[in-house]
Amino acid sequence: MLAFVHIRKTGGSTVDMILRQSFGAGHCRIRLGKERAANPVAAAAEIRRCRWIYWKMKCLSGHGITPHSDLDSISKQLRFFTFLREPVTRCASDYQFRVVRGGLKQPFHEWVRTEYAGNQQTLKIAGRPDADAAIEILDSKVGFVGLLERFDESLVLLQRWAQPMGLDIRYQAKNVSGNSSIKTQLLTNPESLSLLREVNQEDLKLYRYVNEEIYPKRVSSFEGDLANAVEDFQRTNQPPAVYPRQIGSVLLREMIYKPLAPLLRNSENTTVPQMRAAS
Repeated sequence: MLAFVHIRKTGGSTVDMILRQSFGAGHCRIRLGKERAANPVAAAAEIRRCRWIYWKMKCLSGHGITPHSDLDSISKQLRFFTFLREPVTRCASDYQFRVVRGGLKQPFHEWVRTEYAGNQQTLKIAGRPDADAAIEILDSKVGFVGLLERFDESLVLLQRWAQPMGLDIRYQAKNVSGNSSIKTQLLTNPESLSLLREVNQEDLKLYRYVNEEIYPKRVSSFEGDLANAVEDFQRTNQPPAVYPRQIGSVLLREMIYKPLAPLLRNSENTTVPQMRAAS
């Protein structure tokens, strides 16, 4: 039974680890291929094919997972969730990651104008850089929205929202850069900071809405003392080196799913592609 659907844009590696240790071989991280990296949108048909391998699928994540596609046609029990990050910082961090880890040589003032830079969170949620459309989707289809800046607290809230699935939220941070000099320089330089804000106007609007409307409601609805719950979690956040469930998950993914992934996916995006081009 497919239940959880993680819209993976920020904090993705750490959340994927949590899902893998919680659901083992029931967690599928979808692969769409490099040819669709610019605008990955997983179609319901592709997920149905993946279930030939993940026949006990309980959770789905990946860069192609988005609520503006037709995924909700798979099951009425889908529960979408996601995490947002402050957009200007996210964009600067993204550029640093591409330079340090990806070998990007493009100057920042050129890269920041490309389709890979600004408003990536609204684009991911709504299929176009439109905060109003993204807000409507969050209100109508996405059951939980966490904030990366309040990650531990968000995980405690996510665990409560995800009951009774038994989500194990212990984690070790992933994709943490040891050197943040590029990001720091971009955020402290008035010219680059202005560019970052300019190209992320829709994401900034979306983030303000979540930070001021959606997230506070989630906090206020928590039964019990949230601050104490977060402190208890942080005190016991010591995940084991290896989860038995992870072993089966890794073997299934590496030995069966990855080799067969090209046969399971569509050759191109086929779900509501017109939303990307809408203005």
